[in-house]
Amino acid sequence: MWTLRELDRASDVPKGTAFRAFKRCRPALVEDRDFFVETIAAPSDEPAARLLEQMHRAHALYQSSQVAILLTRDACTKLQGVANLHSP
Repeated sequence: MWTLRELDRASDVPKGTAFRAFKRCRPALVEDRDFFVETIAAPSDEPAARLLEQMHRAHALYQSSQVAILLTRDACTKLQGVANLHSP
């Protein structure tokens, strides 16, 4: 799983590039299969809260993020097709 920030970093592109690619690809992606969304302020459960904390410590999320969007390898490949992105 990768975050949008990790994709931006790995691709050496400006903040928001992966998010814009995600928005363009969104109709072809299936939530809970290709990507997962977790609200940062109210995680769904304790394991999700621990994961979000780890991601914050690893700087895998942007400070301003309200939700964490976690992408599978297949989703990353689709995003690469619409933007100059590379998997971390």
